[in-house]
Amino acid sequence: MIKWLRKGGQADALCSDSTRDSRPTTTTLLHIAAANGHLEMVRELLKRGARVDLPSRLGVTALMDAAYHGNLSPLLVLLQHSANPDLQNVDGFTALIGAVLNGQEACVNALLRAKANTELLTKKGRTALQLAEGNGHTAIAKLIRQHTAPPQPVAAVAPQATQAEQAAQAARADAAMEELLAEEEAEQAKAQAPSKKSKKKKKAGRATAAADEPSEAPPAAPPALPPAAAPKPAASAAERAEAALRAAIAGGGLSVLEVALAAAPREVREGGVGAEARARCDRLLKAQQEAEREAKQEAAAEAARLAAAERTRESTAREAVWAAAAFKVREASEEAAAIAAVAAAVKADALERATADAGKGGGGGAAGLSEASEAAEVPDDYVCPITAEIMTDPVSTLDGFTYERAAITEWLRTKDTSPKTGAQLESKTLIPNYSLRSIIRSFAEALASSAAAQASPAVSAEGSGASGRGGRGGCGGRGGRGGRGGGGTAP
Repeated sequence: MIKWLRKGGQADALCSDSTRDSRPTTTTLLHIAAANGHLEMVRELLKRGARVDLPSRLGVTALMDAAYHGNLSPLLVLLQHSANPDLQNVDGFTALIGAVLNGQEACVNALLRAKANTELLTKKGRTALQLAEGNGHTAIAKLIRQHTAPPQPVAAVAPQATQAEQAAQAARADAAMEELLAEEEAEQAKAQAPSKKSKKKKKAGRATAAADEPSEAPPAAPPALPPAAAPKPAASAAERAEAALRAAIAGGGLSVLEVALAAAPREVREGGVGAEARARCDRLLKAQQEAEREAKQEAAAEAARLAAAERTRESTAREAVWAAAAFKVREASEEAAAIAAVAAAVKADALERATADAGKGGGGGAAGLSEASEAAEVPDDYVCPITAEIMTDPVSTLDGFTYERAAITEWLRTKDTSPKTGAQLESKTLIPNYSLRSIIRSFAEALASSAAAQASPAVSAEGSGASGRGGRGGCGGRGGRGGRGGGGTAP
């Protein structure tokens, strides 16, 4: 805050704000410092010229904020700087009414001692006493009754006197009473300490009265009261403040000490008792800071423990997901291997039968074997570029090429490049190619059916070959293939 002020910031700069019921208002640094109990900020702002009674847009002053939130030390400092306790906001609330509503008994007591008006009304026509009784604050209501002046007789009160005039008269009466008490104390001090000159005059008077006998004796003076019966002089404000400060040092906490220091006069604060109180405040402040630091460390340790537990749960969940995925992959691989084994067995059986039929059937069998071989040709898209074998569990990399899962997984274990292009892959993520796997399965089934169907043509080829090769047994020489061996004679 001091750095901001040194850079040209205004102590009374207004900031836009809103209330709890969403009414637009304004606030200042002094309002915020008083509401949050920042005593040193309040002192610094007042020292730098902040206006103590500067109201917000809704008429709220810094004293009202301090009273409502129960911040006694800032409230006392504001009162020392002549803050007006009788200002009212747009709802008719004063600092006293705000302290009463929130049950801040210490602030109510301080405001009553500062002669806060207890008869001011809110917008709804309620006094501070009525609000205290209505909210069940019996101790505060008792304090207000003690500080409320007793009502005067009706005949003694001028009918035209207003409420403000009565308050002014009461203030003047209090001031006059204080002056009378001060004069009485001064006279008592003079009576208890007479000068030497007055003593000599009294002795001379007594001697003259003893020598001469006047016809008429002067009236006897009333006997002086014994010293024990004379009233003791009242303790000064400095003595009372010093006694309160000593009591706070003996058994008070940090807040009590700060309040006592703030309320003490300057000579008491700068004296020995003030120095002792400041030292005590420093020790209590260090102890409080140490306790706060330990609490923060414990909170940080607890947060770290919770974070570690959360990481452990996340790791366990990821491992479970990976295990489930690995199980699915293994199950799919086993299924694909079983399908491939069945397809290979069917293919081998079909080729074996085709070969046996070809041996039995001559040329027709050779034609059947050739057809089976052509049927066994596998498209390049079905073959893994790494293993050069038909794929059973095809997966694709991010560059669009497809491989056998086991082969590409082993490849990517030590490399991060594409087996096809050699370019570096953006990621080692593998995407299952379910459509290609389904096509390969259909191809394997069709291959098995084709190999089984080739057995019947092979048998037919064997029969036709036997009938076509018998033409050489005709009359007259070379029996022709395809009907040349007729009945004519050779040339």
